[in-house]
Amino acid sequence: MGRDRHRHRRAAFRDHHIHIHHNQSRNVKGGFLEIAVGRSNDVLIDHNVSDDVDKFVGASRVKNIEIRNNTVRRTRLPHIRKEAEFPLSTVFWSFNDKGDDEFHVSRNLFVVDASQRLCKGPDRKLGIAPGTREGNQYYSINGGMDTVLGQPLLPSETVAAPSFVNPAAGDYRLKGAPLAKDYVGAYPPGQPRWRAGLLRAAD
Repeated sequence: MGRDRHRHRRAAFRDHHIHIHHNQSRNVKGGFLEIAVGRSNDVLIDHNVSDDVDKFVGASRVKNIEIRNNTVRRTRLPHIRKEAEFPLSTVFWSFNDKGDDEFHVSRNLFVVDASQRLCKGPDRKLGIAPGTREGNQYYSINGGMDTVLGQPLLPSETVAAPSFVNPAAGDYRLKGAPLAKDYVGAYPPGQPRWRAGLLRAAD
């Protein structure tokens, strides 16, 4: 009976207009965020730093997920057994086999190892294929970026090694980044690190 009630509560979750921003996470196993059971719409995930073990954002039956200006680092699990590839090495994922989750991914900075997969591809059937991608920067610490991305690089995107201020201390600001309106990653160039973690939701 208790299990049935729990299942009903999960299925009934329908919060919308969610904004998750200015959070920092390090060495978390299980991913940064999951919006999996329900029908939430209009989720904005921006200006977060996620240096975690596996996954970043997972969702199912969610419409209009905006993922922008995040710094995502996945280098803590370089050796993954074949049977554990999903979900440990799938940065974005969905259990929605219809493939109609709406991910829009822009101006993020991704640093990964070659075992990771950012998008749905030939060897990651349960990943996602973003509806739109724009202005992202990617880097693999041990090569294989074409395989890691899983889809062709777009003209507005780049593959380049970032120069962080002090990643060992959790400072993922970029060194010498010029002031620019359309910067990549979580931190506006030249600004101090923020400290608060925030989430806002409104019906």
